[in-house]
Amino acid sequence: MKESDGDWVRIEATLGQSGSTVSLGGFEPLPSDRNYQLWTVRDDVAISLGVFEPDAKGDWSGEMDLPLLRGDLIAVTEEVKGGADAPTMDPLLSTQI
Repeated sequence: MKESDGDWVRIEATLGQSGSTVSLGGFEPLPSDRNYQLWTVRDDVAISLGVFEPDAKGDWSGEMDLPLLRGDLIAVTEEVKGGADAPTMDPLLSTQI
């Protein structure tokens, strides 16, 4: 896992099956025109898993419908409110499955 400033990620998944749970923490609040965006990167293609706003403690948890495969990269970027079609920056946090 790539970390910056205490960020962390926990993934609970059965490879190849949907319904994985992702928990993230250590994220600072963002300005109202920005969101964090969760991605999986498979075969050098970034697939958006959605945007999120952490709670007051900087944590967030949610489920992913996309089945994870060995070798997938899970990453978080900061994007414009509503998210982007592709990452516009290097990941703030990333981990490989």
